[in-house]
Amino acid sequence: NQWSTMLAGGTLTGIIGDPGQIDRMYAWGFNRLASNGLPFPTFGAFNGYSTAYNTAYASDGLFSNNYRDLPI
Repeated sequence: NQWSTMLAGGTLTGIIGDPGQIDRMYAWGFNRLASNGLPFPTFGAFNGYSTAYNTAYASDGLFSNNYRDLPI
């Protein structure tokens, strides 16, 4: 989790330090879920609800460029 690592003072370099890596991961995951009929922004469970489950999975989006609003 890049966001937590950054907050803890860890060094993020290379692919791990690239916010675009998180964007690509979320895009891949949401496209895969959508191909199975699950709506954005579900993470595969509890469709239609804002839950701690989805927020926990979205927390790394805070480090991204395109998905910063997911955990909010």
